Amino acid sequence: MPNPSPQPAGENFARLLMKHQPRVYAYVRSMVFIATDADDILQDVAMTAWQKFETYDPDRPFDLWLFGIARNKLLHRLRHQRRHGARLDPLRTSVADFGHSSGFAARDQRSRCLLLALHRLPIDA
Repeated sequence: MPNPSPQPAGENFARLLMKHQPRVYAYVRSMVFIATDADDILQDVAMTAWQKFETYDPDRPFDLWLFGIARNKLLHRLRHQRRHGARLDPLRTSVADFGHSSGFAARDQRSRCLLLALHRLPIDA
């Protein structure tokens, strides 16, 4: 009796993405404070994952591969913001910050530390 045909790539991808997308979204959202920006990044992650799905090694965890793509998208966003100026996040910026520069300085220091830590991570995807 022949083995049943393997699941089509599109169905397999959709199943894996739906399974891991909530954790990837939580990761992206923890790095990006504006929800619509996080949604855009997650859409980019899904699009890139689909475009590169044929390069995914099924012997390795899909979630780690997906997190690698998300990390690369976040790094790209941080680099873009550095080059073009970061947009103010209304949820993280208070009126007091405008009169006192230490609020911006503290966030800038955290951003530099985060960027440094992200640059130290190995690039898998």
